[in-house]
Amino acid sequence: MALKSYSPKNVSISGDAELITSWQNVSVEYDEDRWGFTEATTGEVTRTRHEGKLGTISITLPQTTTDNEAMNSLVAEQDAVEVGAIPPTIALTIKDNWGNSIHVMPEATLVKKPSCEFSTDPNDREWVFKGELENHTVGGNS
Repeated sequence: MALKSYSPKNVSISGDAELITSWQNVSVEYDEDRWGFTEATTGEVTRTRHEGKLGTISITLPQTTTDNEAMNSLVAEQDAVEVGAIPPTIALTIKDNWGNSIHVMPEATLVKKPSCEFSTDPNDREWVFKGELENHTVGGNS
């Protein structure tokens, strides 16, 4: 069996044209299970295929990175929208350049600004985006 390789340095996270370089963790998931199951009182089981593409991308950044400032600018842009105007979105792409995983959310909305904690050690900042996952390919590595 051939040796497989993975390197977090070769996972790219881009928001529109800007590259997020200082990340600690990224998670991508659909908000709904692909299949739902119900059971009748007789024990008969029915499964239902869910076609929803709504998903969540969570990006955890270290407290000390300037990438937090770029994310905060996006929040400021969304908050500055006048009544009746559509708040801006961001095109997010996460790709494992040593593997086959790629995740694309073309109109991501920043839905959760991180909480902030301060202590004797630096803390994380988790930025949460929601939108349609246009591509959610979970692949392996070579």
